[in-house]
Amino acid sequence: MTVFVSAYDLEAEPKRSLAAAAAVAAVHRKHDVPATFFVVARLLEQAGPEYRRILDDELFDIECHSYSHPRLKPVHGQPADQSEELLNREITLACDLIADTFGRRPIGFTTPGGFTDGLRGERIVLRKLWDEGIRFVRSDARGPNETIPAPLTQPYNYEADGFPELWELPPHDWHDNVLTTQTDAGIPAAWPPVLPWGLPPRPPRDSLEWFDVYRKGVDWAGTHDLVHYMPTCHPWSLWGFDRCQGLDRLIGYVKGSGLEIVHCLELYRRLSGTTG
Repeated sequence: MTVFVSAYDLEAEPKRSLAAAAAVAAVHRKHDVPATFFVVARLLEQAGPEYRRILDDELFDIECHSYSHPRLKPVHGQPADQSEELLNREITLACDLIADTFGRRPIGFTTPGGFTDGLRGERIVLRKLWDEGIRFVRSDARGPNETIPAPLTQPYNYEADGFPELWELPPHDWHDNVLTTQTDAGIPAAWPPVLPWGLPPRPPRDSLEWFDVYRKGVDWAGTHDLVHYMPTCHPWSLWGFDRCQGLDRLIGYVKGSGLEIVHCLELYRRLSGTTG
């Protein structure tokens, strides 16, 4: 049965993201449903106790979004730094800071930006992630040729790269900050569209229009045997667009639709057959 996965990339500076993270957390507490927060760890050097006060809750799964948000995979012929020094900082140090702040070491990692085909073929990065205890990644977040939105891809593992127990939990649909044009990422939208219902005619103007974009994904996933549906969302952009009103509406709708809401750790446990 399809599950809805709530996951948020916590990456903006504290002055932009503390209030935003608190607002997103409040929506989840209101509905009593879990969520994963993937944290850019350098934020914890600036305001670790404040983030802990907001997110230290059994509802929330805390995972890693690198130390400083670099690109970890070559894109369009542009190289990416995969040196030992960089990976030690972006993965090892990041996981250490999260463990020190929250008292739990992450086993999940979201790559900055996401990529077409995730981390397939990137064995240097995959090896580092595996050796640091990462057991699931969230990297397959783009459509063809690095476009957005992302297609409705099922979970898979990295057996072909030598890591059969490392799982990809692909995000779906629009990155919310790109959808609402709060990020001028220079990212083309996929055409023909990779989503069955096509592309919206324009960016959403209010909470209801924002909700309607993702409602289509919820409805489709629940009737087409998708293992999970997980849009890519960012607290700072949810807060900046409409003070999380659309998110509140979406979570309420998902609960009403009968889909179970889980965090990434729970989805990984079900796929891998692990517990604890």
